[in-house]
Amino acid sequence: MTLRVSLLRRGDGGCVERGFPTRSSGHLPFLDHRKFCHIGSMYYVYVLTNKPRGTLYVGVTNNLVRRVWEHRGRFVSGFTRKYHLSKLVHYEGFDELVEAIQREVRLKRWRRQWKIQLIERENPEWMDLYPGIADGAVDVSSCY
Repeated sequence: MTLRVSLLRRGDGGCVERGFPTRSSGHLPFLDHRKFCHIGSMYYVYVLTNKPRGTLYVGVTNNLVRRVWEHRGRFVSGFTRKYHLSKLVHYEGFDELVEAIQREVRLKRWRRQWKIQLIERENPEWMDLYPGIADGAVDVSSCY
């Protein structure tokens, strides 16, 4: 079995290795890692939910499409798997990792109502934004 390994940031600032399936691993669904290659130096803060005004999760990543794919496929153990959080309802892009982490921390400290207002300002219908970025319909590098 072959797993493609990536480093994911833990909440305590450390990193943990995670594998996700590739063609040779025999796992389904197949992830074509070429489509999800990280190009450039963009970092993203994102918000996942399970339904409109449902449970919210704030995270940070350098590859938004791959990371949301991991959450949707329930390859990531923990909070998002436990509460079935797979709908991408908000994201913001940053050139600097420090800025992205600072924004993530700030959003995590926000009151729930403030997060809901942030989401509804840009996405009032709570549409899942993942299909647009996964299909390349949205240029995630321009999401400032």
